[in-house]
Amino acid sequence: QVLEINGTDVQGASLTSAIALIRGAVGQKIDLLLLRENKKLLLSVTTRKISTTAVESTQVAPNVGLLAISTFSPGSAKDVRSSLEKLKIQRGLIIDLRNNPGGLISEAVKVAEIFIGNGTIVSYRVNDNEKIYSASNPNPIAVPIVVLINRSTASAAEILASAFQDRNRGVVIGERSYGKGSVQEFRTLEDGSKLELTVALYITPSGRTIEGVGVTPDLNVSPNELGAKALQILGGLASLGASK
Repeated sequence: QVLEINGTDVQGASLTSAIALIRGAVGQKIDLLLLRENKKLLLSVTTRKISTTAVESTQVAPNVGLLAISTFSPGSAKDVRSSLEKLKIQRGLIIDLRNNPGGLISEAVKVAEIFIGNGTIVSYRVNDNEKIYSASNPNPIAVPIVVLINRSTASAAEILASAFQDRNRGVVIGERSYGKGSVQEFRTLEDGSKLELTVALYITPSGRTIEGVGVTPDLNVSPNELGAKALQILGGLASLGASK
């Protein structure tokens, strides 16, 4: 557990605030006070530029693919599109959002738009101003979809899962998600410092809020049964589609 970053207490701070304290120029020294097994540890690390892969793809069965999205960072939607080109998904796609802490809402919306052609993905209201994120894709991918979530699926990942669920575009299975659905904005103070304020709650297409509640899966499935259950559901959905 991270207690302090460069002497600043981060207990109760948001992920965005903690990241802002850690990020810096390459070569910058960062002091972290950690709590591990009831013992406090002071560690010093040095920042460097790293490259991460937010999207991984696997062919898990004939004509069934798996996309594991670990976070929503700049370019995640583009990576999803590139990964889909490598997969054969005629019978369906599994989107794994387990342990995804969120990230950029705009990237999550772009991913949703790949599969949801039009309509609201998520919205929020600040005073009398309503912000609506909508899909606009004349040729969305129409294969059956199963979405995997767990208690560490949060924020933008929860928004994506709820969009699939509310728009009847995919079956969500696993565990109830974390419940981070609030909107934060930074306000600059007179001395140049910034204050992060929670200003609104995200609203799913059906009008739900996920803050403190999370996304309840369509089907509760234990971690060791997720793979088999996802394939079973996709098989049923593919058969239903073929019979229409």
